[in-house]
Amino acid sequence: MSRELIEELERERRRNFIDRLKHVDWEVEQILKDHRKWFEIQAEWSKKYYEALYRQMDKDPKLKKIIIENILRGDQSGEKHITFK
Repeated sequence: MSRELIEELERERRRNFIDRLKHVDWEVEQILKDHRKWFEIQAEWSKKYYEALYRQMDKDPKLKKIIIENILRGDQSGEKHITFK
């Protein structure tokens, strides 16, 4: 890789990191403003996400297998993971 490309990648990584930090700050501000409403919104987003994921898993057995394998792999490594109901 050229030095210029490496430097550009480092700048982009730094920008992405700063953007993520700004987003976290924004989320914290929203929670502090009206925590009950914010958590209700988060719960609704999570519900919609899992409903869509379940629909995709029903349509595509390969996807379901991959997700289950990743969960089991996480169990063996001791990592935390999302549980599916």
